[in-house]
Amino acid sequence: MSGLPGWARRVAEWLVTGYDREFVLGDLEQMFGDRAARSGRPRAVAWFLASVLRTAASRIRSGLVAGLAADVRLAFRQFRRAPRVHVGGAAVLTVGLGVATFAWGIYYAEQVRGLQVGGGDRVIELALRDRESGTQRPDLSMDDLEAVREGVPLFELTALAGVSEVQLNDRAGAPDRIAALRITPSLFELLEVRPVVGRLFGDSDTPRGSPRVAILSHRFWSERYRADPGIVGRSIRIDGEPTVVVGVLERGARYLGADPLWLPLGAREDRQAREWSALVKLAEGVDRARVDAALATLSSALASERPEAWRGRELLAVSFGSALRGPHTSTKLRMLSWTGVLLYLMALANVANLFLVRARVRARELAVRRAIGAGLPSVMRQLAVEASLPAGLGLVGGALLADAGLGWYRGASLVYGGGTPGPIWVRYGLEGSHFVLLAAGALLSTVVVSLIAGAWELGRGDMGSLSGRGPATRSFALGRGLLAVEVAAGGTLLLLSMLLLLGAWNLRTVDYGFTTESVMTGTVELGATYPDAEARLAFYEALELDLSAVPGVESVTLATQLPMIRYRGLRRIEVEGWEWDGQDLEQLPVHYADVVTPDFFVTFGRAVVGGRGFNSGDIGDSEPVALVNEPFAQLFFGSRPPIGSRVRVWSGSGPGPWRSIVGVAPHMWMDTDVNHMPQGVYLPMAQAPPAWAQVAIRVRGDPGRFAAVLRQTVARLDPDLPVTEVQTMPQLIRARTRLYRFQSPPFIAVGLAALFLAVAGLYAVVSYLSALRVGEFGIRAAIGASRAELIRRAASTAALPTALGALAGVGLGMYVVRGFDRWLFLVDPWSPVAIGMTVALLVGSTAASSLLPAFRASRVDLATLLKEE
Repeated sequence: MSGLPGWARRVAEWLVTGYDREFVLGDLEQMFGDRAARSGRPRAVAWFLASVLRTAASRIRSGLVAGLAADVRLAFRQFRRAPRVHVGGAAVLTVGLGVATFAWGIYYAEQVRGLQVGGGDRVIELALRDRESGTQRPDLSMDDLEAVREGVPLFELTALAGVSEVQLNDRAGAPDRIAALRITPSLFELLEVRPVVGRLFGDSDTPRGSPRVAILSHRFWSERYRADPGIVGRSIRIDGEPTVVVGVLERGARYLGADPLWLPLGAREDRQAREWSALVKLAEGVDRARVDAALATLSSALASERPEAWRGRELLAVSFGSALRGPHTSTKLRMLSWTGVLLYLMALANVANLFLVRARVRARELAVRRAIGAGLPSVMRQLAVEASLPAGLGLVGGALLADAGLGWYRGASLVYGGGTPGPIWVRYGLEGSHFVLLAAGALLSTVVVSLIAGAWELGRGDMGSLSGRGPATRSFALGRGLLAVEVAAGGTLLLLSMLLLLGAWNLRTVDYGFTTESVMTGTVELGATYPDAEARLAFYEALELDLSAVPGVESVTLATQLPMIRYRGLRRIEVEGWEWDGQDLEQLPVHYADVVTPDFFVTFGRAVVGGRGFNSGDIGDSEPVALVNEPFAQLFFGSRPPIGSRVRVWSGSGPGPWRSIVGVAPHMWMDTDVNHMPQGVYLPMAQAPPAWAQVAIRVRGDPGRFAAVLRQTVARLDPDLPVTEVQTMPQLIRARTRLYRFQSPPFIAVGLAALFLAVAGLYAVVSYLSALRVGEFGIRAAIGASRAELIRRAASTAALPTALGALAGVGLGMYVVRGFDRWLFLVDPWSPVAIGMTVALLVGSTAASSLLPAFRASRVDLATLLKEE
């Protein structure tokens, strides 16, 4: 006897298993006796137990490796036997999860990400809400922020920021109008930015009377001043006043966009003017509930102290970035989040359905494995390994697809943003949370579903009930339910995609009512250097004359509003004889009033349709005249000719002179991208020379070649005058319609991905359900059933859930797109064409995906089937 304790022997027998257990334990017992004789029995027992544990661990490890290797080999065999399941599952996960993550990535970048600085989660914005209308604006004044600082001692930092346009003159380049970010110095601390040259603003830069100073962005410094550090301390002219450059910010430092020039806020601005965005950083440990209560108390106190400025208004704390987003952007983000959720659920339901059907097909195989002694853990492990193959492929493919989509969106945002980056908190790219969503979706829809489905099939009964043939298909209620959900979600997203595709088609085919090719445009703003009408008119006439003399120029015109632009053209217009009490200006209709030179319509390839156009005789001391366009004439005069009637245009200083209508102008698209207000009048520039003008040059050949000509001609007339927004008319139209060109593709991608998922899911389900009925079809064929009858029976498997899903999807889609009309270019949200296209595409594609596997199942050969059985 070795003297080994009995309990130690029983522990060893429990830990070490296998056919050679007795040999292994015998060797260990013999070695135990030798060690007990040398070092004593307690130490020998400890050595024996440690050796047993090492042996057991080694056997478990080798067993797992061998079992896992066998499972991997079996998984690849299953892949070769049923490639449609694995390839289809991986493709569905790639498209579904990838496109959904792409949509979420946009939503996350613009809505969730926030400032990536220390304590960025504590940065919020302040907004003013009108209690009566419920509207809220981000605009606060410097006095408002001062009241917040004194009345709400819960903030670590407070800052104001806002953008204005300034005129820049220096020796580094031509005069220019650029965006200037006006800020309080505290914004630098809040954003955690530093200068690479010079210094930041300090408190001494903000009081009235302090010297004018400016800071340059790194990009603007590199592009305009060639990264010359000597620019610091040099004086430039901003809006005609000397301004000293005191610093250059580090690379990438920005706030709302490109922000080329930063100016201190407070030195000259009206402290009560509400035109600035307010940011605050909560102190450590302060929650939003305390802030909301303190702001409510402060709002009540300010309403009592300053009733004129605060009656009916209250301060609100809103999430960072939300106050700066317009209603259309908020609508887009909400829609993106919901479409992403729908597509994600579709992908999960699709792949889950696929593996549920696959488990039903393999029910007999799993039962046989259990019957010949395979343990439940080994069967479950094999199912998990098999499902991991499409899960891994889908995870990698989805991540690559989402990353490519976000990369495209990042590039498109630069193109449609004029080559400038967006706000500092917006960065499009895959985040760690996105990978978690991708991995969770891939695992849930494949591995987890495979394990649950396999366990369910093994627990259903004996091998007879697990045959997987015939009547068992009728009980597949869960699969049919998931299929109906997929088709419904697909119909909803597909309808949205069809509406946007119709809008994209309209963008290519719409007639704007004027020549869009061979026209170069630009804007000249004269400002205070041309104080009277005579000086302005002289400059415009000289500019028009000089440009007309340039070889290749066919026509030149100047106007306050070119087609597709509505900056400052809206005015209240009074029509003679139109009923009005003469007191309430709100009763007067608002339309655009465009001041133009005589060649306006010639430049854009049109001619007046009635009466006459403007000519050289329409000057300041002649009779005031006007043209009205066709929509204006139809609205106010109906079938009566408007020639000889009179109109007058109101402005802030009161009514203008009564003007005789001398002609009817053609309908040209003047009201930006939506054209909701097509009515307008035209005034001759010689009778009302404006302080600014937009220039249009019609040329022979490429209009882009004349951009330098326009700038040089203006510079010869006035070297201090900038020319801005120099672009061809096609470029201008693309900029005005960027809302549709840039923001629609993500929704179109989601809709097309939804269609792919619905079709792929239906095909997979019908294909495998048809495979389950192959025995039934063989018998029916043997007793005389026609192939058409077999196809009808196979296709009818998914007919009801498909029909119900399509009906529910289109109905839900009609409800969802009601508030989406701003994103649809000339498309009715309830467009019969879009609804018809959606139904036809959904029904046609799902019918095709049902008939193909049904046709294959109907070609079963009974002899071959009996041989396989």
